[in-house]
Amino acid sequence: ISKIFSSGKEGKLFLSQRPYLPLGTLRQAIYYPLEVEENSDAEESLKEVMRLADLEKFIDRLDEVDDWSRILSLGEQQRIAFARVLLFKPHWIFLDESTSALDEPREKIMYDLIRKNLPTAGIISVGHRSTLFALHDKELHLSGGTWQLRNI
Repeated sequence: ISKIFSSGKEGKLFLSQRPYLPLGTLRQAIYYPLEVEENSDAEESLKEVMRLADLEKFIDRLDEVDDWSRILSLGEQQRIAFARVLLFKPHWIFLDESTSALDEPREKIMYDLIRKNLPTAGIISVGHRSTLFALHDKELHLSGGTWQLRNI
């Protein structure tokens, strides 16, 4: 798992429509599947990432143990997944309907966060929203067993 989530050229992160949040503290849920980093730099990075992902209201609850998938709305869970992206800094990010519970302005904010904080990361999105076209520069079109890469 650590190789999959390592930063650099080999780092990849897959975000699904419904992120997995294990039972435990909110901090553990955010860092999943990695172990929680415990140092002052990691603490400040985590808090900054939560602010960026509009999860600031949960900072004081980082060490609460609960079923976070039951407590957080789907939109908040999806923003947790974007916080993971900002923490893990993968080289490739695969988004599968990962913004379906976000409104369009917040969807754009999450994509802009990735572009600003991880400017060299590749982003591949799968989704039904037409708003995704404005957030990408290429489209992979699949049809009848053939494919074509098109500029948007």
